[in-house]
Amino acid sequence: MKKYSVLLSDYDGTIMDTRNGIVEGLMQTIRKHGKICSREIIEAAVNTGANIDDVIKISTSLPASVRVGIIDSYRKLYNSGFGLKYSYPYPHTIDFLKKMHSLGSILVVVSNKGQKALDEGIKKVGFMALYLTRLGRGLPYTKNQAG
Repeated sequence: MKKYSVLLSDYDGTIMDTRNGIVEGLMQTIRKHGKICSREIIEAAVNTGANIDDVIKISTSLPASVRVGIIDSYRKLYNSGFGLKYSYPYPHTIDFLKKMHSLGSILVVVSNKGQKALDEGIKKVGFMALYLTRLGRGLPYTKNQAG
């Protein structure tokens, strides 16, 4: 196997299947704000790769002033551990990352997910020791000690 110095990957939809957590979290949050939206519509919007604001806009047609409150509520729910209940690594991901790490590759994960949620997701599935750096939304980023 060819050795790569650095392996940079995204989190959501690349190493982790987080779609169900995102969809369930959005459904609950949108309902909490008095709007009903079908799972199919939210899934279709999430599947486009759009950011959370655009997913809510596509799914509900609500104005930006209302979406801001929904986004804040969603992030609080998702970051409370809700998203972890629905998130799993894709098949063979753990074995692949362990192999790359054993070959000396530096593993870096980036995400638009909040840093705390990113770190908790990485920890849940046992990736923490594999990644030198984890870059999520918000500072400071998390860096393991080399070695």
